[in-house]
Amino acid sequence: MLDIDDLMSGLSRRRPLFHSEADFQHELAWEIRATIDGCPARLEFPPFPDNDKRMALDIWLPSVGTAIELKYCTRKFERSVLGGRFSLANQLARDIKRYDFLNDIQRIERVVMDYETANCGLAVLLTNDPLFWEQQSRADVVDAEFHIPDGQRIGLNEMSWGDNASDGTKRSREKPITLSHSYVLKWHDYSALGDKRGERFRYLAVAVPPAKE
Repeated sequence: MLDIDDLMSGLSRRRPLFHSEADFQHELAWEIRATIDGCPARLEFPPFPDNDKRMALDIWLPSVGTAIELKYCTRKFERSVLGGRFSLANQLARDIKRYDFLNDIQRIERVVMDYETANCGLAVLLTNDPLFWEQQSRADVVDAEFHIPDGQRIGLNEMSWGDNASDGTKRSREKPITLSHSYVLKWHDYSALGDKRGERFRYLAVAVPPAKE
């Protein structure tokens, strides 16, 4: 499996932050190609074009059979960094973004299980919003089962919305998340652009193992 920590460390020296998720996707693919000999990267790759045309992997590495899904979730940040002006928005909707990240893991598990040349996968979330990695004090929120703080174990039980979740929140995300493996979540520092809240970027990388394990 790829050493995602080495890749993210190298990437952070060139690009401590990104304008968008697409920017992150392209730069990580470039880092992989530049770092690993003979490892082409295909973007928006459809593993099941005959059965699920809507599904596309953010990055597919055919030479090592690795599927990668990415999320870039931001809170407000405006500054010139390395000669470029960055204006990141408060994206909010953390409940939906947590669900989508866990769904990425579920999708990768499916790819590893069903796509004949897939060996393993990675789901990576990069953010400057501490509310993703911090333990939350309230357990009665509608997305409590989708929380992904540092040290959390996920995948032991089905994860569902709370009873009070609105239809608008759940739209297109009604199904519970069910994972085939359990994972202990470990957040890592990516870049520090100051001491204030929102000026530190961290990432969570969940490695999906081969189906036979």
